[in-house]
Amino acid sequence: MATDVETLDRDLIERLRARGQRVTSQRLVINRMLREQERHVTAEEVLTAVTRTLPGTSLPTVYATLELFEELGIVRRVNAGGGAVLFD
Repeated sequence: MATDVETLDRDLIERLRARGQRVTSQRLVINRMLREQERHVTAEEVLTAVTRTLPGTSLPTVYATLELFEELGIVRRVNAGGGAVLFD
């Protein structure tokens, strides 16, 4: 029986491959982190959480991944006012 993480990974892998995108450890870890949240998060919060698992991850990588996930319909951008951009 597949675990929730395996199911989430499989869904992301299928979406990435359908678009001809590479499956990377950063994309998988960011996806898992986002799914664990029960609130909107900033890219900086994503980076802080992800670097615990993947210390070499950069903020531009997080932003690029979030933008890709937005295109794939995995996350949506939420403007919270005051210039803050949150992801759900």
